[in-house]
Amino acid sequence: ILGVDLGISDADALAVLAWSENTKNIYLVHEETTTGQGVSELAQQIRALQQRFDIGKIICDEGALGKKIAEELRRRFHLPIVAADKSRKMESVSFLNDYLRLGHFKAKKDSRFAQDSYMVQIDYDKSTPDRLVVKSSYHSDIIDAVLYAYKESNAWTYQAKQELPKLGTKDWYDKEVSDMEKEAERFFTEQEDMGTGYGYEW
Repeated sequence: ILGVDLGISDADALAVLAWSENTKNIYLVHEETTTGQGVSELAQQIRALQQRFDIGKIICDEGALGKKIAEELRRRFHLPIVAADKSRKMESVSFLNDYLRLGHFKAKKDSRFAQDSYMVQIDYDKSTPDRLVVKSSYHSDIIDAVLYAYKESNAWTYQAKQELPKLGTKDWYDKEVSDMEKEAERFFTEQEDMGTGYGYEW
């Protein structure tokens, strides 16, 4: 997924997140921030990333003038831009923080995202138990781009595959017995429900 934070008065930030079906980890595989560029240059950046990565979705901040820019990217450059869901932002920040704490979100130590993560802080004087407020002293474009993409990723749905016991072991025999008992119980329950005469006393 490509997250795009449009810079009206600051930088355009692009963040590519990736994951696989074999882990719940999410990886920041590419990031870039650019100041002072026009819509055409931004479109070229996005197309270059499409060619480099297998991007399935492009999530873009469409707040303020961002809506017009995103519409221009769709119409003129035929880019499949989807509006970022900016509702309940601090809840998304909390989920991302949790993923970071658990070590499931991976980013290089020298990445802009990693550096900015140390700079962005919660303003506890203005925050309440049900509403967190970020200090205005430092703003990170790349963190917003990462957040938009992270919110749309589905790596958190990963479930580890259940490992089957090795053939011939005690665990394998126990599982076979348990499975046969469950199947027998299911069979006789169905027969009783159908009234076939296969009554069974448990």
